[in-house]
Amino acid sequence: MILSGLAVTLVVLALVTQVSVLVLSRMYPPQGKFVDVAGGRIHYVELGSKDAPGLPVVLVHGASSSLETMRRPLGNLLAKDRRVILIDRPGLGWSTRDRVEDSTPAIQARMIDEALGKIGIARAVFVGHSLGGAIMPELARLVHVARRGRPVQRTCDCTGAWAVARLHNHIADRIVYGSTGYAVCFLAAADAGGFRG
Repeated sequence: MILSGLAVTLVVLALVTQVSVLVLSRMYPPQGKFVDVAGGRIHYVELGSKDAPGLPVVLVHGASSSLETMRRPLGNLLAKDRRVILIDRPGLGWSTRDRVEDSTPAIQARMIDEALGKIGIARAVFVGHSLGGAIMPELARLVHVARRGRPVQRTCDCTGAWAVARLHNHIADRIVYGSTGYAVCFLAAADAGGFRG
């Protein structure tokens, strides 16, 4: 009797979850575009002009969220004078991953790098927040070493409740304030001036 009650409860919870996913998917449809990559499908949103001066800025969100967490505090601001690419990490937001095992920073970096290559981004300023920051070392390695044969020149690690990083020459001399937790900003475009704090 207890086992059958537990089974019924689990079935009801599974149905409620699926209905909730359906309702939320219709309430909040994807706002961007998709690109297929090995191991999944990446959802991204482009802000600003493709012809904006300087390198594009790629923003990668943290754990258990979506690209929307990077759009409002930072993406919209930067898009006034930069091309900005917001990425839903594989398995989060509207991006998918084929296997749960593909959630490591190295695999997610490879998937994001492949997506960026397919949309024509060869060089960029990469900003990752929280768990998105854990992806940045591998992403920077892929971009610099694999594509360009060079090591990453300079990185900055900004920690604290209100981390402050000055991305000089890359983001129009604007002060960028991080939110809670930490942000790791890897400037994979060191040729264009690097990081100066």
